[in-house]
Amino acid sequence: MLKHIILREFRALAGNRGQKISTAVILILILVFGVAGKYFLSGGSGGRQNGPLPAATQTVGLGSEFSGMKPLLAQLPFLRTEDIPPNADPGRWLGAQTEKDRPARLAIAGTADEPKIYEYGEADEKTVDLLKKGLMSYTATKIIGQMAPEQQQRIARAGNPQIVAVADSETAKDLNPVSFTAAIIVLMLMFFAIMTGVGTVSAGVVEEKSSRVVEILLSSVRPRTLLLGKVLGIGSFVLLQVVLYVAALSVSVHIAGLQANIGISPIASMLIWVVIGFFIFVSLTGGLAATASRQEDLGSVTMIVTFALLIPFYISMFFIPNFPHSPVTEILSLIPGFSSFMMPIRQVYGTVALWQSAVAIAAGIAAIPLISAVAGKIYENSVLHTGQRIPILKALRKR
Repeated sequence: MLKHIILREFRALAGNRGQKISTAVILILILVFGVAGKYFLSGGSGGRQNGPLPAATQTVGLGSEFSGMKPLLAQLPFLRTEDIPPNADPGRWLGAQTEKDRPARLAIAGTADEPKIYEYGEADEKTVDLLKKGLMSYTATKIIGQMAPEQQQRIARAGNPQIVAVADSETAKDLNPVSFTAAIIVLMLMFFAIMTGVGTVSAGVVEEKSSRVVEILLSSVRPRTLLLGKVLGIGSFVLLQVVLYVAALSVSVHIAGLQANIGISPIASMLIWVVIGFFIFVSLTGGLAATASRQEDLGSVTMIVTFALLIPFYISMFFIPNFPHSPVTEILSLIPGFSSFMMPIRQVYGTVALWQSAVAIAAGIAAIPLISAVAGKIYENSVLHTGQRIPILKALRKR
């Protein structure tokens, strides 16, 4: 019978047009974020793109003053060098080489004091930037080599600054803003997924109770089995949504080219924490919703769960960024209900020890049957009660 209840709840939610539209909209928005990220990180479409390194081999002409740059440029696999004849004009030489269908669009000539990069047409900006950096390093080395030893030592000290470590002063926003933003997105998706389960379970429980359908259902199934089937059926659909969101987020990150910045931890851990958080909050909601007999009375019930959700959500959004290493942060993140929201953010700061993750997961898993037992007791003693909303303490007593 439990299997039929699960399938009934899953199909009812999966067939809901509003759920289909909202899921599709969120998936599209996640992918749009990836495309927008790629656009802005590449500098927009109004100019040259600072994208990946060019794959095609290009020839760079080198004047006699810069022949020493050959070993440096040889480290770039897409570049090869060619000497410019001593008496040749670099611009004319570059144009002549390009007219011969040779991929020479750049040349370096001039002097160490006044170097020049000749560009035929519109060369790849990434290559131009690399040549500028290499040219700066090469010319600086030549100029420094002509200085007195004491001047060279002063420049060496200026170029090797002392590293001063300041404890607890850095924030994930500053150290890795991309990863921090991804963690916030994960946090919001988790909150949305759990709130979907809370709203669906509470509305379903009250609807069955007010229409007296629950009386027919309870003639063939135990109350706690009915509640468990509702939570598992709705949870299966929500978990499917989360898997789709995670897949879309992974694709979006890949589109934006940020997979190296973010890593897999904040995204993969979402699946673990959303399952724990879902069963804790949604199971409790199912029991509390049974104390109400009408949809009008449901607001006061769901407000309790919503408030309980908002506390860890806002702590994760605002408290952890300011106090990532605080003992309060560490203690709260181990408590079931708080851990589902706080641990993904703490992972961004790298402050989560392996034992802390293990303890938080174990505590969350252990809390699920305990909270489910309390919720089942409330549901069993309240689901057949009609009239005014029954107090929670009364619902916990035996009939």
